Order: sequence, then C-alpha cells, then structure tokens
Amino acid sequence: MRRRSISLKLTVRVAVALIALGPAYGAQDAQVDKTMLAESRRIVSQHKAVFEKIPAGVAPYSTDAVLLGNGDIAMTLSTTPLEKGSALKKQEPGKIRFWFHKNDMWDHSSARSVGLIDASFKFDPAKPEPKCTVETDLYTATTTGTLAQAGGVSVRFKIWVSAADDMIFMEFLAENGRIPYTFQPQVMKSMDRRNNEIGETELRDMKGGDGIYLRRTLQKDSPGGGASLCMRRFGTGKRDELDQNRQVFAFAIDSMVKNPHYAAAVEKKMSGFDLAGMATQYEAHKQWWARFWAESLVEIPDKVIEHQYYLANYIFASCCRDKDFPPGILGPWFCTDGPGWSDDYHLNYNYQAAFYSLYGSNHVALGEVQDQPLLDYMPNARKLAHNDLKMPGIYYPTGIGPKGVTTCGGFNQKSNGAYGAVNMIFRWKTTYDLAYAKKVYPYFKELTEFWEGYMTFEKDKDRYVIDNDSIHENSGKDFNSIVSLALVRAVFGTALEMSAALGVDRNKIEKWNHILAHLSKYATREVDGKTIFRYTEVGTEYWNGNTLGIQHIYPALGIGLESSQELINLSFNTLDFMQRWFDNNGDTSFFPAAAYLGYHPGVIYAKLHEYVATQYRPNGFRNNKHGMEKVATIPNTVNMMLCSVHQDVMRLFPAWPKSVDARFANLRQFGAFLVASELKGGEVRYVRITSEKGRPCTLVNPWPGKDADVYCDGKKLAALKGDKLVMPTTVGLTVTLVPAGAACPATEN
Repeated sequence: MRRRSISLKLTVRVAVALIALGPAYGAQDAQVDKTMLAESRRIVSQHKAVFEKIPAGVAPYSTDAVLLGNGDIAMTLSTTPLEKGSALKKQEPGKIRFWFHKNDMWDHSSARSVGLIDASFKFDPAKPEPKCTVETDLYTATTTGTLAQAGGVSVRFKIWVSAADDMIFMEFLAENGRIPYTFQPQVMKSMDRRNNEIGETELRDMKGGDGIYLRRTLQKDSPGGGASLCMRRFGTGKRDELDQNRQVFAFAIDSMVKNPHYAAAVEKKMSGFDLAGMATQYEAHKQWWARFWAESLVEIPDKVIEHQYYLANYIFASCCRDKDFPPGILGPWFCTDGPGWSDDYHLNYNYQAAFYSLYGSNHVALGEVQDQPLLDYMPNARKLAHNDLKMPGIYYPTGIGPKGVTTCGGFNQKSNGAYGAVNMIFRWKTTYDLAYAKKVYPYFKELTEFWEGYMTFEKDKDRYVIDNDSIHENSGKDFNSIVSLALVRAVFGTALEMSAALGVDRNKIEKWNHILAHLSKYATREVDGKTIFRYTEVGTEYWNGNTLGIQHIYPALGIGLESSQELINLSFNTLDFMQRWFDNNGDTSFFPAAAYLGYHPGVIYAKLHEYVATQYRPNGFRNNKHGMEKVATIPNTVNMMLCSVHQDVMRLFPAWPKSVDARFANLRQFGAFLVASELKGGEVRYVRITSEKGRPCTLVNPWPGKDADVYCDGKKLAALKGDKLVMPTTVGLTVTLVPAGAACPATEN
C-alpha cells in the first residue's frame, strides 16, 4: 500500500503561501532569462558541425550537405557533381554547389527548388589538390570554410542565412595570392508527364547592380506558385577574381505565396541594399539565435550525445518557422529538383516524428508548425471518409502535402489521422493553451466521429474493436492493431479534456467515456517463455522491420511508469525481444519508448552514444534515406530520460544512470510546467518548477525517505512528506524544492 502523499492541512498551507508570493515571479523570470542566456551560450558555443571535406550532396533522399536556413528559406552547400556522361572520374577541386530552397515552393505533387549556383575556384593544377574544411557554429548559425592549396592560394568563406530577414550573406576572400572564380546560376524547369514545360523560368543579370536574378513559377494554381532570387556582389575586387579584399554576395529570396509582387521585390530590395546594413542584420541574426538557445538547456558529460542534442535543435530552428509550409520528410534541404517521397508529409509516423522533441525542449513555436497541413486537409479528409469508407468525420491517406495536396494513398491504414494528433496532444498537454485547443479541437472532434462510426462494439465481450486496419502499410485486414488502439485512446482522452476546457459538447462525455472504458486490451503472445505484445489480435503477429510493436507505448503514451506492473513487465519483455535501437524506421519510437518506461538507463545511455557515433552524419541527419524524422530522436530521448510525466505524475531522471551527472533547465512537461534540476554525485540537488497555468503538480519524491523543503523567492514555505509530493500552484509562480535541511541554491532562488 502506498503512503499518503501529503496532508490536507499542509496542502492548504502551501497553497496560501504560493498565492501570496505569486507576484514575485516577474522579477525572478527576468533573472532566470539572463542566466539562461549566459549558460546556453557557454554550453552551445562548444558545439560545431565539422566537415573534414565538402560533402558530396547526396540525392534524392536525405542529404549529407551542409545545412543552413531560417525556417522559411534554406540552402545547402556541397560539391558540384559531375555532369552525366562526363569522362572525368571525379570532379575538379574547388567547385561548390549551393542549392536554394523556400518552404513554400510546392507544386501539385512535390516540393521544388528555387534554383542553384555553382561556384568554381580555379586552383593551380600543378600544385596539390586543395584541402577543404567547413564548420557551422551552432550558437551563431554561421558557417565558415577554407579551400587551402599547399604552396598556393587559400579561399576562405563565411555564410549565414539571416534569422531576421529572408536574406543570405556570403563573404569570400583569398589569401597568399589571387584566384579566378565564376558563379554559374541555374533555374530548373517544371515539366508535365509529356515533357512539356509548365510554369515559367527567368535567368539574367541583375538590373541596377552587379549580380544575378532568377525566377521560377510552378504550374497554375499550385500551392507554392513561384519564387525569385536576386544576388548582388559587393566589393572592390574584380567580378571574376578573389584577392585579400573581401567580396560579399548578398541574396534576397521572396515567393508568390508571401508577396504578390515577389518577382520585382527581390531586385528592388537588392538594388537599394546598403552593405553597411549587413552588420545590423548579423546582430539581429545572432540575437534571434541567442534567444532561441536560451529557451532551454541540457548539460551532460557525454559530449557526443550533447553535440547531437544541440545540432538537432539547430536543424529545427533552421527550417520550422512557416506554419503553412512546414518541412517535409527531408526538410527543405534536397540536392535535386525531384526529392524522394516528394519531400511530403508521411502520416504513418515519419512526418510527426520530426517534431516529437520540440515541446519537451520548450521550442513551442517550432513544434506547432506541424499542425496546419493536417488542418488544411480536413475538407479532403471528410470526402475520403465519406466516399471511401462511408463514414462520418475525417480519414487521412498516408501522404499529404500543404494546402490539401495528396501525394499517396492510405495503404489500408486507418490510423493516419489519429497519428497526426500526437504532436497536437503534446502541444496541448505541455501548455494547456485554450486558444490552441480552440484551434485544433475541430480536428479531434471529427476524429472521434470517424472512430465512433468505424469501431464496432461487441456486446458479448463488452468491448470496442477495430477491424480491417493494416498496422503496417498494406499488411492486410488486421484486427485490433495495438497502435490504433492506443492512438484512439489518446484522441478520445484529449477530446474529453479539450471539450471540458472549452465548455463544449457536454453531450459527448458519456459516449467518449464509455469508449475509453471499453476499448479492447492489447493482444499478447508467448516467445521463449516470455509474454510480449502481439502487433494485432488477429492478422499481423510481428514484423521484421520497424517498431510497430512498441508504438502504443510511444508516441501514443498508452503505457508509462504509472501503469500496472503487469503492463510495464510486458513492455520490458517486448523491448528485450525487439532490440530495435538502430532500426531504419523505428528508432524514432524505440529509444523514447525505452526512456518513457525507465528501461535500463545504462543501456539506453550506451546505445545513444553508439547510435550517434556510428549512425549520424556531420550535418545532423542520420546516414540513411530518411531525413527530418531522425533528427528528433536524440533530444527527445534525452529529455525523457531527464524528466517525464505519465498520468499527471512527474519524475526526475527516471531513465538516467544515477552514476552520470546531468543538469537541465526549462524542459517543458505535461501540466504546463517548466522544470529545472541537477543530478550530481548520484543525488538530485534541487528541482525548480514554474507553473504556467496554475495546475496541481505531483512529483515522485526525488529524495526517497526524506522530506522536501519548498522555497519561493528565497523564502521557505513548507516541508513536504511522502513518496509523492503534491503541490497546488498558481499561474506564473516558480518554486524550488531541495532535500530537507539543504540550502536553496542561490541561482534557483
């Protein structure tokens, strides 16, 4: 029997004290922000994406190129590939290709490029081949590089994509002599199935300046429309030669979606641009990134894992700012005009997986970018539900694009719409933002309408069942997929929460609660004397790839540390049996599922290190075809190893090895809490909790058998007792807990 968490008298005393001290939060918040700015700079500045040579520019899938962007425009840096049919065995040294992209460059079937520029530097062929190095400083989002020829000229460059404007700046100079160079632009043509050109292209010299202008329009009525780019050269040197004097190439990019006058706007902008404004732009750029990094921090001794943690967040901040046109499966970075899978939004996990970590890392604005394509597709989803399945509500195919684009069919998977709700659930539960609930509640309501119609109630077994629902693409008429069962539970549970918060659809409460109480249980099977989860009750028993056998644990959160010991044991057995740590698809769920269950912390930690050290490219993408979905795996797993919440109960370091020191600040948790803590020498030093919505907070006591002292603004409020510490909170108030008798750390007051 569990001990009672806290006495009613103590709960009331803490509540009164918190309410009285609530106004002190504002001053404390300013102090914390200042500390976060300094600490995040100290930590993140240690990390750089280092390339020992200029990448090849792998295409058409996940690329190895250097990645730059600001969430709306993007660029890759790689070598210029050989032309088809070339007699050369390898490309001449000194050639760099820059692909330019914009998130909203979408036609009716795929993402497309804006254009490219091939830069060529003419090194002395009689001297050794130049050595090329590139590195991106994550803290300032600035890329620098060198092409150095022994005994000859070295070319140095600095490139950054402004976080404050849709502009790109490149600076080049030569050391130890002069070197000829060329910039050769290209703009791709869109072709129909009969190889006829559709849309328009324009490529010419810039008017009123030394530079290049290109424009591309896509087919009529396409979601993206078109984009234009204008580059202007600044510098005193020759147009085709570098010397010790810096030459600056400034770019502006605009699109039809954002500006109906986009075609003329970029040229006008660059014609009037004063190079003195570059310094102002760079300061604004660095300030944006400094604020971004200060939203949260993690510091751990394994710098291989820590490096990938911050490199992942650099990637997200470089591509996730356009709510109407989020990054697809490859991000906005593809070294081709025909990206694999159309760079679409694959809804049977790939698209959603890219965003899993963003709420935990407190990058809320980046995470919410996922939602709009799903909301925009709702009219089409209604038609699919009605026409294909004769059902109410909404039914989603596997592949969609922005603004209602369909890229592929549904493969008999009925769960895509519910899978699309996962990150919305994370967003809601980590913020409890009523404006957000109002925005996405229609999506949840129509999902419940679909599943109410699609599920069957078996009276004799007193349960709801799901039939003819492939757990894997086209895996057959599977019955009671464990993934669908867990996702449906998550959808109905969240719909209940949102409807209560919004005060709507009270007539649905009884039905939705009945469904939650009578959903079928997860199927199991026996393997080598142990019981593990079966993928479906009837149909697909197991699958030799992917991790569908544990996706009911994560991301559906159907099982966690507050679940019954029977379910936890089943989950451990299944993880033991599957061992899919490095699966080409399922690593995105296998690692976080293990963390969410507290599965053997030392094993998770060792596997994370091995995973990063052996599986990831210098640019932060995993070394396989998949792109964005693999980026979130490390930060998501680390976040949940450090702190997690299941069924409104928070735990500190639930899957972190006790022998490994760790520190974090402002990790966002279910309940709309921001949490900071430190594990040192095997002991939790403190926990700081900021409540954004004034919800009650239940914390598993990080000091078993000891009391916890509660401080607010340096003043001790009370001592809490029990295995679980229950605290009422008020909106915007921060409390710090320490083991009884310990002093509150000065930085946590």
